This record gives sequence, C-alpha cells and structure tokens, in this order.
Amino acid sequence: MDELQLFQLAKPFLDKGMNKNFQLHTEGVLLALKDIMRLTGEGDFDLLLPAVIFHDTGWSNVPISMQGEANSQLKEEGMRKHLEEGARIAGEVLPQYGYSASEVAKIARIIGQHKYCDPKDVNSQILIDADNLSDIYQEQFAADMDSYNNTAENLLKYRLDNTFYFPESKEIFDREVAARKDEYGIK
Repeated sequence: MDELQLFQLAKPFLDKGMNKNFQLHTEGVLLALKDIMRLTGEGDFDLLLPAVIFHDTGWSNVPISMQGEANSQLKEEGMRKHLEEGARIAGEVLPQYGYSASEVAKIARIIGQHKYCDPKDVNSQILIDADNLSDIYQEQFAADMDSYNNTAENLLKYRLDNTFYFPESKEIFDREVAARKDEYGIK
C-alpha cells in the first residue's frame, strides 16, 4: 500500500486525538523517517511506513482527561494507553489490506515501542528518532506552539531534551533547531 492509502485508513483515528494535530504530526514523522533512512541507509521502509502512519492512532482511544494532563501519573497512563491502542488498531486494520500476520506483528511491535523503551532493533530506533525529530520541523513546531499554548522559546527548551539513536538524526535536529532559533529570534 502507498502512503496516501495508509493515511486514509489512519486519518479517522488521527483526527480523534485531542491534544494536537496528529495528522500534521504524522506527516512530519514521515518526512523525518525519509530523511533518516536516506542518510543512514538503515531500516525496512515496508514496515516503517505503516508503523509511522499508525503510531499515534491510539490517541483516538485515550480519554481526553489523560491527554496532555498535568498530573504526571495520568499523563504517563495516557501515553502507555496510546502505545497499546495504536498497536491494536494497526493489528485490526492492516490485515484487511493485505498485510500478513508476521508483518502486522512487527509493525505493532514497532508502534508499541516508540515511547518508554530502549529497543535494540533498528526499525524501532528509527521510529523513535523520527518521532522526536518531527516536532522541530517548521510547520509541526508552529502547530505545537498553538496546541500547547506555548512560546517558541519554552517549546524549544522542551524539545532540546530529545535524544537520538542515529547521529544523522541529531544532525538534522541541530540544523532545524538553528532554523527555529533564527525564525523566532531566540539566542
């Protein structure tokens, strides 16, 4: 399946997430995925494409009270639930469109490991890097400022805590950070 078809399958779930524009975020993760894979030569695009597109669909089944909650325990519960639900949704949807049980299991594992894990497999590491990288891209950064009612400076400080598995991801991140600093006049 191509990315447009996969986006159409994921869109109803992405649109139900309340805390941010998950469709725009997913587009940024896909852009980051392609950048990382091009620079590293690593990863299995046939598994990563659906994993990226479905990675945040689980937010559609997380109660709004757990999305962006200030209470750290509720926030963590919501984050963990979105991992489980995203893997479950991919597991239900993808087999209907020709993905084998083996492929679906691998995709669901990648989705389920994109937070709170230190995975050893390259595909999971690439999704984590792409997810961390995407939010510093221009359009996603601006959207997150609006979603979180935050200033560029505060959001940038928060994003600077992102870590990466691949040096190429960090290089892209550093370049994008410099661009956001220039755009918003941050020293």
